[in-house]
Amino acid sequence: MKSFNKIIILLYSCLVIVGCHNSDNDQISIDYTDAIQFKKNNYWVYEFASIDLESEIKLPELDDSIYIEKDTVIDSKIYYKFRNAFGLNELKTKGSGTIADLNGDIEFSATDFADTIYRDDNLRQYGMMKDVKELIEVPAGKFKTVMFIVFERNSGHAHGIDSSNPSFYNKDFSIVSKTWYAKNVGIVKSVFYFDNITAFEKNLLRYRVNG
Repeated sequence: MKSFNKIIILLYSCLVIVGCHNSDNDQISIDYTDAIQFKKNNYWVYEFASIDLESEIKLPELDDSIYIEKDTVIDSKIYYKFRNAFGLNELKTKGSGTIADLNGDIEFSATDFADTIYRDDNLRQYGMMKDVKELIEVPAGKFKTVMFIVFERNSGHAHGIDSSNPSFYNKDFSIVSKTWYAKNVGIVKSVFYFDNITAFEKNLLRYRVNG
């Protein structure tokens, strides 16, 4: 089971190469245009844990570090190479309040909280920013955040469905992953749900950003 979890972690790391909830979340007001500081040698270190969704037992896994190795120009756009401890890497670019990968898939928007900003029709997966500001506590500290959620249609797992917010998704959808961004820091927490069996969680341990 341990080796299986490591394989899932490797895949999860490739997907996300980037606590406590405050009851006063609605009072948080921040411009999230600079959610990630894109600069060479910036780095983030995360702790991994796998969570059995039935027993809710959390098991520590391998830690991961992500750093910006270099930048390069492709089709007149500046891309930044994010590399992690497992040797996986991904190119990302930033637009006007957005973050996208080399395929043009948007994984973060500071301004669009109404539309589907990411979609994969083959996997029937969709991504949206959730218009909720949260105070998230991780080992690196407490951060005011916004969330990006990927969900899929008619999946076999239904963990995390929020029936209280039918305008965002309903019983025909289930959550695949959640990612919390903090201004000028980047990803401080993320959760990836594997079927209805296991969740893989990443929490920020420490980071260095030279904005």
